[in-house]
Amino acid sequence: MTHAVEPEQVAASVLAGKPVDAKAFGISGLDLQPVADRIDRLISPDPAKPRFMREDIPAGWIRLLDMAVSACCWRAAQQEGSALTLIQCKEKFGELRLLFDVVGTAELKNDVTTITTWARTASVGVCGLFGTPGRLMTDDWIIPLSEEAVDLRNCNPREFQHRSRMPSRT
Repeated sequence: MTHAVEPEQVAASVLAGKPVDAKAFGISGLDLQPVADRIDRLISPDPAKPRFMREDIPAGWIRLLDMAVSACCWRAAQQEGSALTLIQCKEKFGELRLLFDVVGTAELKNDVTTITTWARTASVGVCGLFGTPGRLMTDDWIIPLSEEAVDLRNCNPREFQHRSRMPSRT
């Protein structure tokens, strides 16, 4: 079972160079739909504006993504007149790639960059299927996977593919 971590805790830890408990990334027993919908609302309350690209992120990274986006939004909210727009959110070469357009001070921009860099670095050790510790696999899809995920991919590719997808928008 995993535990929730508040955005300000993530931001404070990351910005201070302290680790975030990797156990918090696991998705066992998590209903992905409300988390994905909440990330959409944080990124853009207007459904007509760009939101995160669900089809480009493996399901196992949803808690990591939620922590990073929530921490960036929390940090931006600490500065009056600031604004964030998520420009890119995808998996590329086994890493979570986040790019925000930041309106605010240089300090805010640096802090958002620090948080997104943390998420990118952390993602290479997080299983794209289960959110548990994983190692980067380069044999087919370049993605970090746990041994359990590798076994599922080898034994039941259809189930592996199904579990790796984020839920559709509601």
